[in-house]
Amino acid sequence: MRRLFYSTAVIVALVGCGGDEAAQLAKGTDAPKWPSLDALTETETWFPIKMNSDMGNFTELRKAVDNPDFIKKFEQFEKDPIPSKYSTPEREEAHKDMIKHYRALIDGAKSGAPDADLKAHVDGFAAALEKQQKTAPQAPPTAK
Repeated sequence: MRRLFYSTAVIVALVGCGGDEAAQLAKGTDAPKWPSLDALTETETWFPIKMNSDMGNFTELRKAVDNPDFIKKFEQFEKDPIPSKYSTPEREEAHKDMIKHYRALIDGAKSGAPDADLKAHVDGFAAALEKQQKTAPQAPPTAK
């Protein structure tokens, strides 16, 4: 086991991790970040919703969605516009989708919607969140 660790460490040291391409890519990415988005997607808020949906534990999912703290965070997110620094048409569309799916999730959890509908809204929110993060402007790669 020790040999494997040291061999891996030597290879990483010789080859390197990332290099110029990784640094360029990281510099060109400007993923959106603002307080209400961070609050809604922080681990303590998002993880119980996504995990319970993925595991089929819809009783716990309903509890997580019915939590007043979650609802307060969602309502703040719903009110807050995307900061102009991050605003693009794609992100605005993704933002609307995130709100649509979470609003439907909250309403569905309260009204006893079928589990499949709740899962679809969690997955829809996750897809919109991913789209919002991926639509970050990218700096063109530099020629070598």
